[in-house]
Amino acid sequence: MATQPEQGAAASHPFIRPGQVAPDHPAPDACMQCGEPFAEHALAAVLEALDIPHAATMGDEEVRDAILMMRVMHAVVFLQGLARDRAADLPPEYSLNWLRDKLAEHPAVGYRTWDEAVAERQARETGQEAGQ
Repeated sequence: MATQPEQGAAASHPFIRPGQVAPDHPAPDACMQCGEPFAEHALAAVLEALDIPHAATMGDEEVRDAILMMRVMHAVVFLQGLARDRAADLPPEYSLNWLRDKLAEHPAVGYRTWDEAVAERQARETGQEAGQ
């Protein structure tokens, strides 16, 4: 079944913001682990939510559509949460962690992907040629 590909460094670990040194020196917007800004982590999470493999058949497409719609809803709630977090002076990592948790709860699995179907067909054709 479909597995979610790794989207890069920002997708492989949580965003860790360094602490604020002084009231007039806010913490930099860069992850302590990878140095990437929060926006890179946020974009990687949204891409992970939306970029799921295409389905192999119409039946698989129905399952994929349901998975994708759930993940779209989570991405929209995440983006809305960023605005609420900012208005409430909360760090945006709360919303990012929430989105990542939701994506982990609802992985893009349970249907046959187009790539899997093509690989199976190629394996059958190769097997038939080898057996002749």
